[in-house]
Amino acid sequence: LSLADGVVRWELPVGGSGGALALRSGRLYVGGLFEQVGATPARNLAVLDAASGAVLPWPAALAPNSEVSGMAFDGD
Repeated sequence: LSLADGVVRWELPVGGSGGALALRSGRLYVGGLFEQVGATPARNLAVLDAASGAVLPWPAALAPNSEVSGMAFDGD
């Protein structure tokens, strides 16, 4: 979702399936069962800058079969 014009578009290929999205503090968290987002390796969980769509560094990698099907935030 472009915050500038409200248009929904996904331009990064995901090497698998995405099943969960969460938006918080200008970041879009994407969960599913995948190996990468665009050209960036990301195992099943990734974070993107909501304004630019750039994949941000994420220190965690989940096990290959650890599909993320939902997300929730708690506190800050």
